Amino acid sequence: MAENGTLTRGQKRFVAAALGAPSIKAAAEQADVGYRTAWRYLQEPVVKRALGRRLEALTRQVLMGLAEDCKDARATLRDVMLDTAANDSDRIRAAKAILDSTLHLAELVDLADRVAVLEERMQ
Repeated sequence: MAENGTLTRGQKRFVAAALGAPSIKAAAEQADVGYRTAWRYLQEPVVKRALGRRLEALTRQVLMGLAEDCKDARATLRDVMLDTAANDSDRIRAAKAILDSTLHLAELVDLADRVAVLEERMQ
């Protein structure tokens, strides 16, 4: 680790490689650092923070894409549900999928709110 708490060049290469590599060994090879060095990097707070920030940004990006896909999926299900030419079983399955997804999302939002309250209390 650099003395000022920033990543060294090797750590930067490793962090960049680690997010796309299938294993620590592959990330180490891609970053041109030793396997044991890679594991040592993973123990360092500055590397953990950098990996966490990058992973969080990547996750946010994926979730945004999934949100768009969910809109399209909902629209498709709604079209089937409202299509009077479709058979009744398809319309019922589409309606059930919409209801099930809505209930599941409501549960997740409620849990997220509860966790946020608990985290706030713990601080």
